[in-house]
Amino acid sequence: MRSLFTLLWIVTAIGCLSQELTLPTRRILSEDVEHDSVRTVRFTTNSFAVRFTYTEAGAKKMLAFRREHAGHDVLLQVGVFERLVRIAPLDTRPAGWTEEGYLKHRGDKFFDVSEDDAKKIVEGLKKKGRPLLTI
Repeated sequence: MRSLFTLLWIVTAIGCLSQELTLPTRRILSEDVEHDSVRTVRFTTNSFAVRFTYTEAGAKKMLAFRREHAGHDVLLQVGVFERLVRIAPLDTRPAGWTEEGYLKHRGDKFFDVSEDDAKKIVEGLKKKGRPLLTI
């Protein structure tokens, strides 16, 4: 009886943990980005940024994702690169920021990544086809 109770408790605990670990995920695909816009910038010896511009369709997808998950933790994936981020609440946008302005410029970036991660991001943004999925 005791072992059955322990088994049921373990199964319940694993189920609860797996629900808590599920995060909204946005996969940034190669077709979401203008390939000639991808730039890597070095800040320090091992601190880089990768800047890029979305296509119009890619920017609309990202804007819809940000709107839906504002104020929440999300997982961003580019190829094999993943980063946990918190989407800023809609009421904390900078003065003058508008959705129309965002859709006009469509820029985005990953800051403070290692050289290895910067290479993974660039490869994922320029890679044709579907990104590698992690399970």
